[in-house]
Amino acid sequence: MAESGRLLGRTAIITGGASGIGAATVRRFLDEGANVVSVDLDRDGAAAAIGGETERAMALPADVTDGEAIAAIVEATVDRFGSLDCYFNNAGAPTDPTWIEDLSLEVWERTLAVNLTAPFLAARAVIPLMKENGSGSFLVNASMSGARQRPKLSAYCASKGGAIAFAKELALEVAEFGVRVNAICPVATDTPMYREMSGDSYAAASTIPMGRLARPEEIAAMAAFLASDDASFVTGSAIYVDGGRGV
Repeated sequence: MAESGRLLGRTAIITGGASGIGAATVRRFLDEGANVVSVDLDRDGAAAAIGGETERAMALPADVTDGEAIAAIVEATVDRFGSLDCYFNNAGAPTDPTWIEDLSLEVWERTLAVNLTAPFLAARAVIPLMKENGSGSFLVNASMSGARQRPKLSAYCASKGGAIAFAKELALEVAEFGVRVNAICPVATDTPMYREMSGDSYAAASTIPMGRLARPEEIAAMAAFLASDDASFVTGSAIYVDGGRGV
């Protein structure tokens, strides 16, 4: 059991916890002393990320686009650990590069449901608790694609741009209650989701001034910072973890 760390004694829900950035963040938060609930459609993967059920960690299955399921996970988290200090809306939906005339309405709606509606549903379940407690960190994993668009990714870019705007607006709503809201905007990151979207890591790395993809652990480190008291005056920000791509 961790006996020290910036997040000692705090409780976090991390969605998309089975792999990639989510799994890295689960491990980082546990290392920092937090109680962690790893949420994913793939419950076995979510459980593997926490190293199995322990007194400080549990894995729960859920579809982040199901508001009732997310509300139930929030309730289960508070029942188990007594509080909720951080919610990291990390789960995301990739899209294949597609010209707009070939993009189906089904793909458009699913992409926006996972990447934009899910943070809204989570906020409705989480924010009242945080406001009542007078503290909390609500994090949205957006993307550099929400701030610097790319061709043939209209649904993905629109959803991530919307997620950034939503995080900023929500931050204004809850600032007076001591609740902080921030968006993390990674550049292309070496994860299974990225490899699903684009198998060409070399081409992506060549557009990043630091010459490589981001590592999941680097995004997890930013999430841990934003969840901690070290970021006590940081809210309403879209923070790039991008190796200089946004310059």
